[in-house]
Amino acid sequence: MTWVVGNEIERQDWLDSGGNCNRQDEMLPEAYAQAYHDIYLTIKSADPTAQVAIGGLIEFTDLRRQYLDRVWNEYLTRYGTTMPVDIWNIHVYVLQEVKGSWGADIPAGFSQTSGAIYTIEDNKDFNKAWQMVVNLRTWMNQHGERNKPLITNEYGVNMPPDYPGFSAPEVRDSYMYPSFNNFLNTTNADTGYPADGNRLMQRWNWWSLDYDDGDCDGSSYLQFFGGALFNSGLGPSGGGTCAYPAKGIAALGTYWSQYVAALPAGSAKPYASVQSPALSLAQTTLPALPTYMPASPDCPASQRVRLQFQEPALSGFSTEGLDSRYFPRASRAPVTQEMTICLPPK
Repeated sequence: MTWVVGNEIERQDWLDSGGNCNRQDEMLPEAYAQAYHDIYLTIKSADPTAQVAIGGLIEFTDLRRQYLDRVWNEYLTRYGTTMPVDIWNIHVYVLQEVKGSWGADIPAGFSQTSGAIYTIEDNKDFNKAWQMVVNLRTWMNQHGERNKPLITNEYGVNMPPDYPGFSAPEVRDSYMYPSFNNFLNTTNADTGYPADGNRLMQRWNWWSLDYDDGDCDGSSYLQFFGGALFNSGLGPSGGGTCAYPAKGIAALGTYWSQYVAALPAGSAKPYASVQSPALSLAQTTLPALPTYMPASPDCPASQRVRLQFQEPALSGFSTEGLDSRYFPRASRAPVTQEMTICLPPK
């Protein structure tokens, strides 16, 4: 079994235009290193054969590389050993980093107001997305992690299909099929995963399966996001009356199946997993894990970690500043349970 520890952990919480708070798993990199340590040991103590993957960052830009550097260095400093990651993981979205604007914003723990600058059209440019994969594989090699699988448990195109240039055929040709081709075939003798023929990416999961939520704009149904492989048939969540797609496979889902059907006999399928070598704990006796209590008022901000349980999960993509015709409101998942704990000091 594979466990993924966190989701878009670097994404800062943000308010939408309606004043609603949208959340992912915002954590300072130093706090994530501690949380990962305890969760990793807990999982391995229960099932030593389990594989543990790091939470996927939204993208791999220079700022988010610095976030990962801080996680890695904090773990090494605090525990005296390198971070035990069985499977590396990254989300491959091409989104700008501008504080308070649409896109991925600035990672938690950083004071910059801007980082990577991408346009809306760049969101479907797989050449830019692929460079992120190359850069992460280079980082892994530099940190002695080349012999580990790399997955993307969430990737795709965020912009809705009504945006110019984001129709299903255009997304297929500029992003979906190029991603399949590169993930299946591109290798690098210096940084690729040796157990997988030096391919750079071992497993991938397109976003989304059937997230086609939207609103009515007059008689037109406008989706909040793009990329759905299936139409849910649920229609607009915000009310209104308009025609919307019936439940069933969407155009991108059809293109996905056509790609798979055209692969030569014996080819690895896009959904096929790659078996990684069996990994064992570096230590035979697990240390006792601390018991965390709710944070007291005097707990320093640098040691506070907010734990939340939400259903369903939200997208970490902010739509602030984009055409409000397409994004009249932001979906907000209810918080079913919340607790703030205080991590021990260094």
